[in-house]
Amino acid sequence: MNIIDGLNRMILDKEARMTKERMLANYFVAALNTHSFWAIKLLLVDLLNVINVIGNIYLIDAFLGGEFSTYGLNVLSFLEKDPENRTDPMATIFPKVTKCTFYKYGASGTVQNHDAICVLPINIINEKIYVFLWFWLIVLSVISTIGLINHVVSMHVPSLITKKKLLMKARNRHALDEVGQYMDIGDWELLYILATNMDHLVLNEFLQELTRAIRNEKQKISVDLPLLERKGSVEMT
Repeated sequence: MNIIDGLNRMILDKEARMTKERMLANYFVAALNTHSFWAIKLLLVDLLNVINVIGNIYLIDAFLGGEFSTYGLNVLSFLEKDPENRTDPMATIFPKVTKCTFYKYGASGTVQNHDAICVLPINIINEKIYVFLWFWLIVLSVISTIGLINHVVSMHVPSLITKKKLLMKARNRHALDEVGQYMDIGDWELLYILATNMDHLVLNEFLQELTRAIRNEKQKISVDLPLLERKGSVEMT
């Protein structure tokens, strides 16, 4: 089911837009308090992102003999040092010139060893690739960790953290306060994701429809409850 049903785009026909908003609000109310497991799965995805980035750093570091974890810092410090008294960390890990031994058959068929100096042009590319990878993985690890921490905090106090994020776009505190008292962690998560994919106008209209749908549901429950109590008392007699 396409839950947002085109509301991520501005629908100029107001009647069609309001119909879609009403359908989404009715679904939201019907599925209220059933999205907690889905929200936990989203949290696990963020956790896996962090594990994936840190795992990549660890594996590359093991592949390069423990040199990758500080590779980017060593390159930065190398650029700041005196050119006459510095050791290139890129050349340490990826040497461009090395000693080679060539084996060649002589005139009598005996193997002869020849020492030579070999140039490894591929390492000129490798050293640049791994510098980029170091900074890229560090940036990803920072972003992933911040995202995970933000997600955890939002799940512990969703009505405070997520509401502030929504108010920055919706600016409809009254509607959020009214619907928020019936929502749990998963509902706040779903509402926030819907909000990030909606225009300001559509979001405010949807919140109004959601408020109306929740009021109707609560009125229906308040009307049905006395009828059920009356029916129960009749059956007891």
